[in-house]
This record gives sequence, structure tokens and C-alpha cells, in this order.
Amino acid sequence: MNALARKAIAVSAAALVAVAPFTVSPSPAGASEQACGANLPANPKRYFYAEGNCAIFGRPGLWRTFTWRVLGNRNAVLQVQTYNTRGQPYWVNCGSWHGGRCRVPIGDNLFKPDFRAWNWAGFSHIHVSY
Repeated sequence: MNALARKAIAVSAAALVAVAPFTVSPSPAGASEQACGANLPANPKRYFYAEGNCAIFGRPGLWRTFTWRVLGNRNAVLQVQTYNTRGQPYWVNCGSWHGGRCRVPIGDNLFKPDFRAWNWAGFSHIHVSY
């Protein structure tokens, strides 16, 4: 190997050492739950639908908790769509009135959850997080 090749190798090695290593900073605890969710209106005319902004990767026996709150008229109803063991979709009632928490079976599925809301007495807005 000639002197020019040795100098090029030395310069390349020095450049690699000078580069900062790639690091991944951990996210704060609970950040992923707060970042995923959906917003949807509710009124007495019909159901309004919304899709969650994060996918859920399930495993057998997995349940997921959805937290929801109502802004405006508090007579709202929320439902979450999930899938059975054969992959068929069905709706789970999350409750009514002012909001709360809802545990839904996820199972061995990968999907973005769908939500639907209705308000029998007026107009409101529902925020869901998971």
C-alpha cells in the first residue's frame, strides 16, 4: 500500500470517529397513549364516524383501554369497532353521557380503530385517546 492510500484511510477513519453516534432518546412514559386518538362530532341526526390516527398491533388476549370525553351537550354515545377471532368487525358500546374509559378486546389483529358517536339530545364533540 502506498503512502497516499494510507493517508486516505487515516483521514476516513478520523472522519468516522468524529461523527456522533446515532442515539434514540426514549419518549416519556405514557406519551404514546396521549398521542393516539380521534375527534368526532355527535348530533341527533345520525352517527358520525372517525378513524384513529395510530394503528394497534394486537396479540391473542389483548384488551385496549380507550379514554373519551365529551365537550358540549353531555348526552353522547360512543362506540368502538373491533374484530372477532374470525376477523369480522363488530361495534362495542363504550357508554354514554359525559365520557369515561372503555376496555375493548383487540385480539390478534392489526388495525386502526374506528369510532362512531351519536347524541340523542343535542350537539357535542367527542375526543378519544388511546
